Amino acid sequence: MEILSAKEKRAINKFSKSGYYIFDIKDKTILREIKSKIIKESSVILKKKKLDQYQFFNFSQNFISKNNLNSFRLKIYNKLNMDKNFLKNYYKMGREYIDLFCGNELAVQKKINLSIQLPNDSSSILPIHTDVWSGNSPFELVLWIPLVSASKTKSMFILSPKKNRYYFDNIKKFNTSEKIYS
Repeated sequence: MEILSAKEKRAINKFSKSGYYIFDIKDKTILREIKSKIIKESSVILKKKKLDQYQFFNFSQNFISKNNLNSFRLKIYNKLNMDKNFLKNYYKMGREYIDLFCGNELAVQKKINLSIQLPNDSSSILPIHTDVWSGNSPFELVLWIPLVSASKTKSMFILSPKKNRYYFDNIKKFNTSEKIYS
């Protein structure tokens, strides 16, 4: 029987109550490697010598047009997923909490995804959604790793478990996810 630390108990309690948990990545080396790989591949795709990491991640709209955004995203997505160590390293960044919340006997999706939203581009905004609507397990745990500093205008929103239950139970009233969003 493993005894949990006070920190682990607090994390489980917060995760259980809110449905999410925000934590700092301990091994920043892996995060730096991921960002460097994205910069390297982006430089090749955009035919630039070497992109400045801060400028690229925080001002992508200066490098990628709205018209080319999805094509660019898919090229990066494919390059990252060709790297056999990428998924392993992605898991390592959240392993401490993934194992705490789910245990270590896991099924992991084969490919990571990448979402890019440009300012003032409603076509790149992710609509309100839940992976359950796409047939995924309601017991799925998702690891989101922001590549930029999150702020009010660079963030995502998660419904509380209570509101999530309400909308899930009343989905037929709303007909579309856009109506839930509004």
